[in-house]
Amino acid sequence: MVPAILILTFAWSLKAMTDSLGAKEFVAVMVKSSAGSALSFLPVFIFLIAIGLAFCYRNLLGNLWDFDSDCGGHFSRMWIPT
Repeated sequence: MVPAILILTFAWSLKAMTDSLGAKEFVAVMVKSSAGSALSFLPVFIFLIAIGLAFCYRNLLGNLWDFDSDCGGHFSRMWIPT
């Protein structure tokens, strides 16, 4: 029972401290200001995600298919796990 009372006491004191410091307004301003800069980097984020997906897809095909150079650069047969 004592740990539950301590947790509640710490939570109430933390809320009182953040309210007195004005943390709600500070966080709101920080999120609003950082959202504009993150929005300008959105194309970069999308490009990096696309690079990662392309790399994973290529490795998947490289592991699933056996490449036969005699076949003129075509995928020769599918690797089937046993």
